[in-house]
Amino acid sequence: MRRWTALAGILLVGSLAPDRASLAVTPGSGTRLDTLPRPTGDHAVGRRAFYVLDSLRTDSQAIRPDGRREFMLLVWYPADGKPRSVPDSPWIRGASADSAASDLFALTRRATTPPSLAEVRRILGSTTSWAQDSAAVAPEGGPFPVLIFAPGNLTMPDYYATLAEELASRGYVVIGHVPTGYARNVMLPDGRVFPRRPYRDLEAWVGDLRWVLAHLAYWDRDPSHPLHARLDTLRVGLYGHSGGANAAETVAASDARIGAIAALDPGLTPDSCATSKPTLLLLAENKAFAAQHASEASDIAHEREAFMRRLQHGYEATILGSEHMSFTDLSAIPEFRTPSESPEQLTAARKVLVAFFDEALRGTPSKWLHGESSGDPVVRIGRD
Repeated sequence: MRRWTALAGILLVGSLAPDRASLAVTPGSGTRLDTLPRPTGDHAVGRRAFYVLDSLRTDSQAIRPDGRREFMLLVWYPADGKPRSVPDSPWIRGASADSAASDLFALTRRATTPPSLAEVRRILGSTTSWAQDSAAVAPEGGPFPVLIFAPGNLTMPDYYATLAEELASRGYVVIGHVPTGYARNVMLPDGRVFPRRPYRDLEAWVGDLRWVLAHLAYWDRDPSHPLHARLDTLRVGLYGHSGGANAAETVAASDARIGAIAALDPGLTPDSCATSKPTLLLLAENKAFAAQHASEASDIAHEREAFMRRLQHGYEATILGSEHMSFTDLSAIPEFRTPSESPEQLTAARKVLVAFFDEALRGTPSKWLHGESSGDPVVRIGRD
């Protein structure tokens, strides 16, 4: 394990080696392999985990005796070499597999026939990813724009690999934040488990995202960091899902370093968070929820409309037939998804994200974001 010390007494432990047993999936005879949707970009995809200890910030729910804030990051990035033709990495890294099994068991109660815990473990162990753990960063084509990702409440960025791998294959560095305390049972590198804990607000979560923003330039300048000289710190975007979108909105509203933000089916969209920055609302259709909770769904729609009116550069896209959790990898796995979900919805969502960030951060216009048909039957731009 390699260590280096960042400024202001903050220790970053990086380049964590994956468990050797997790480097390849070799299921027994007769076991079906599930594969996440293949990235479509030109780059191979690498993946690394990082541990962060912020010695300057206290955490009201800390599990450290000194009360300091600690959290994890999972980073996807353009990797050296050609894109893989066969996915042979585990979907969930070995260090996180045990906690993920119980996590996913809870999340899959939404499925038509919810799988047992044993079935969840089997599926988790046989589902493969396109990312290569600890691969070298691509030496050509950079520096790469940076996207910081905040997952939904009670989840981890691991469950959004399809979106992250696509963006990395298109030349973005995606820094997935693991919100310790807000997520369930996060395994730390020394074997401690940070459980789900009650917080009054999103202050710790928002503070983590701001920490990452503040340290991008340090990482880029540090010769010992795996991402040294590969980060375009002048082109930084932020995206989040559900509660993570709310945390992202808070950061983007007050931090000039953020150039664009995408909120995936956010729980709240207060118009006080509307800015002049390019902003995307990427929404689930949520037909079942709207039918069962008509009044609440109407309130959410009105709040989003008010938010959109305040934006100078706002876009709205809806993935037809999708539900709130359709932006996770669960919608790509047959046993984990609901009848209304499909992998096509997930691939459509990543198409929208790529188009938005390519336009906002790279200056590549997308005609269909401005009203022209996307040619994708499950994407609706704006409202009918």
